[in-house]
Amino acid sequence: MNETIKLIFIFCGVALIVLLVANIEMYINKNNSIYSGQLMKRYVYIPPETSGLQDPIWIFNSKNIKAKDIQYPNGYNKRKYTKSVIDEHLASKLNKPLKELLQSLRHLPKSSMPLNTLYTTISKGEEAVYSVDPGTIAPIKSKYKIIHSIRDNIETFINNDRYYIVQKRD
Repeated sequence: MNETIKLIFIFCGVALIVLLVANIEMYINKNNSIYSGQLMKRYVYIPPETSGLQDPIWIFNSKNIKAKDIQYPNGYNKRKYTKSVIDEHLASKLNKPLKELLQSLRHLPKSSMPLNTLYTTISKGEEAVYSVDPGTIAPIKSKYKIIHSIRDNIETFINNDRYYIVQKRD
């Protein structure tokens, strides 16, 4: 067998394993999340009674509102809170080009321009395979950020149009 074909098979196998493990991890984290909600245009305030954490949380869209413009309650001490970016989960990033590839394949038999559709489908497949390699994709900074207490040991991630808050393991 040609060395190039072997390399392609190995690369596709590694990509499939990474995709599978990332989706399993996301599934487990979604089920173990302590709180989740719909992404919003401005910001959301999550009181400790709702989240089960010690202190309130603010999740905001930094494209539409700045952290200094959020209305904080009396007694808010900026030094006791931390602000961080909420990144999209790896599985979510990998699933997008894969879904586009499958949609393109479904439309292939119905297409009046099958050659054009086939070319588009092949490019979507290539994008899906290369999306596994962190060296080939530029990191996309999320516009969503979270402000939470330093005491609360949490991680957050985005999947599609929802955010999830997960308690870190000690």
